[in-house]
Amino acid sequence: MFETRHCSLHEWRQARKPTHAGITRATGVCPDTLMEWERTGYPAHQDGLRKAIQLAKTYAASLEAIDFGPNVRGFSAADCEFAIATHGHDDRGWEVLIAEWGARGCGTEPPPAGVSERVNSGMLTISSASTGSLDALEEEIRRLICIAKTGPTDSG
Repeated sequence: MFETRHCSLHEWRQARKPTHAGITRATGVCPDTLMEWERTGYPAHQDGLRKAIQLAKTYAASLEAIDFGPNVRGFSAADCEFAIATHGHDDRGWEVLIAEWGARGCGTEPPPAGVSERVNSGMLTISSASTGSLDALEEEIRRLICIAKTGPTDSG
């Protein structure tokens, strides 16, 4: 069972007591990337972003319980898990992408229609902050899942 208290990556590592080398063996995230991610809130290498779900599993924590930093967010929707990330500047907008996703737990249920097309696309938001871009993509994913489950609404 996953714990749900909200803590930073560093706090989870301290609570669980794995070494950086142990986390590297379990997740493939190199120690330098993990240390940088813990220190700054963003992984030193983009490959780290694609390991957020595995990190949560290693720490036996839900994605929602880990503060991955100001530019990375993990969440679950329907039977899928998502790690989304953003980068940019307040004066130019923020690009947000789905860095990692998959079936929740050990599930093999295919993703809802509409979500799979969104996986490899970037999204430039007209937001004044990184949080706004993360909120926009999370809302879009949840809306796509809702539409896939209930069908599109007739607005005509």
